[in-house]
Amino acid sequence: MNILSWHLPFISFLPNTYYPIPNTHYPIPITHYPIPITHYPIPNTHYPIPNTQHPIPNTQYPIPNTQPTTPMKDHQRLLVIKWVHTLIWAIFVTLIFYVVYSGISGHITRMTWVSIGLVVGEGLVLLLFGMSCPLTVMARRYSDSDRANFDIFLPEWLARKNKLIFTTLFVAGALMVLYHTWW
Repeated sequence: MNILSWHLPFISFLPNTYYPIPNTHYPIPITHYPIPITHYPIPNTHYPIPNTQHPIPNTQYPIPNTQPTTPMKDHQRLLVIKWVHTLIWAIFVTLIFYVVYSGISGHITRMTWVSIGLVVGEGLVLLLFGMSCPLTVMARRYSDSDRANFDIFLPEWLARKNKLIFTTLFVAGALMVLYHTWW
C-alpha cells in the first residue's frame, strides 16, 4: 500500500507541500493537502516534537528533585499501618451495622448479601492468620508493644473485645436477614 493512498482524492489544491504523518518526525511530501501548510505543525520549528526512540533531555523545564529520600522509620510505618487498619476496621463495622439494619428492618438488598459475603471473607482471612488480622502481623515487625490497640486507633477495651462484640452483632444480623429471607 502506497503512503499516498490514504489521501482524499478530491482535495488537490496544494501541490508539493509537506504533511507530518503521525508517529514520524520528518516531513513527507504529498500532493493533495487538505488545508494550507501554515495550519499544521512542522518538525524543527518553534517547539520541540518529542522523539520517543531517542529521547533528548528537555532543558526548557527544570528537572525535578531526584535526591534519594530517607527510608521510613519504624514508627512512621507503624503509623501508616494504624491508619490503614483503622480505615478497614471502620469499613467492616459499617458493613456489619448494615447487615444488622437489614435484619431488623427486613429491607434486604443486594448490598446486604455483598456485606455478608465480605464479612464472611474477612472472617476466613482471620482464621487463616490464626485469629489475628494480617495488618497486626505486619505491625508486629515495627513494635514490641503488648497492648491490644498498638496497631489501630481504638480504645484499648474495644480493641481487646473487638472480635467478640462485632462477631455477635454480625451473627445476630445475619440470622435476622436469613429469617426475613426464608419466612
